[in-house]
Amino acid sequence: MMRVAISAAAGVVAAVLAVRAVVPLLYQVSPYDPTIFSAVVLFLLGVGAAACYTPARRASRADPLHALRAE
Repeated sequence: MMRVAISAAAGVVAAVLAVRAVVPLLYQVSPYDPTIFSAVVLFLLGVGAAACYTPARRASRADPLHALRAE
């Protein structure tokens, strides 16, 4: 989940820097709208959490002794 958070922060920085190139294409919309930035970051953090949850749940249910014997 740490990689997801770091990627989200890097994405926000990249989006803020890239907004200058998109400004001519926007009509009656603020290029630095915090609602849109927040919604996108929260959505992507939710997707990342969902992607991390399944393997973590599966790993927590595994028997450590059985896993060590298999290796």
